[in-house]
Amino acid sequence: MCTFLRHNETGLAPSSAPHTPRQQAGFTLLELLVATVLLSIVMSSVYTLFNTTIGTWRGVEERFTPYPDARNSMALIQREYENFVWPAAHLMEGGRNEVTLYVVSEPMDVSDTEGRHMMRVRYYLANRRLMREEALVEVALPVRPPDGRDLARDRIKVGRRNSFVLADNVRDFQVGYVWVPTPDERDMDYPPDWMEEIMVHGHRERWGLPQGLQIALTLYDPEGQAPDQTFLTRISTRGESNRLRYSELTQMIGAS
Repeated sequence: MCTFLRHNETGLAPSSAPHTPRQQAGFTLLELLVATVLLSIVMSSVYTLFNTTIGTWRGVEERFTPYPDARNSMALIQREYENFVWPAAHLMEGGRNEVTLYVVSEPMDVSDTEGRHMMRVRYYLANRRLMREEALVEVALPVRPPDGRDLARDRIKVGRRNSFVLADNVRDFQVGYVWVPTPDERDMDYPPDWMEEIMVHGHRERWGLPQGLQIALTLYDPEGQAPDQTFLTRISTRGESNRLRYSELTQMIGAS
């Protein structure tokens, strides 16, 4: 007796396993709960780290850091004093909390002009702020008149005035004008004797340039959590200054 086997279309024998419908893969409720808990823990850690970083950054940003303002202000005053227009030395004037210079420098307001210009700049203290006022010199400055004649101030023509805040929270801004006199009598065969410098806190027109400036800038913490910080710098006069004998200098200062 012969037995015939029927082959399927592939030519292979049929499987002995029963045919069942295909089941779709998925997560159980327990797996979803575990994944949710783990995700919550990770997100909580990321939020805590982010919040701590932001808090630290804000604390550093709001902390009393007077050094940048002081450094930038001192550097600007020094650079412009070193670029003083020497023929206009007789126009320099100032007081304890302000100084006016005639310089060749770049204006801070570059909306209308660029490059270096002759300017009148004034540094002064106002409302707990260190201010800088600039104005472009438009015509030739008047020369120093002979003794006994008034300075032709009407010939000082300036325009494009602008004011800028250099530093906030300023407790004090002091300008000292440093003079180093020469001896009244000197033996030309020997070096001159050492003379003690004289510092005054005022400067009048016609005095010319002193031998240097001393700038003292004191900044305070607006929150009151840090002590005041005072920054001091000295700027030597480049070029020719008005070197006077001791008697001439004391007479000039005393006459003021």
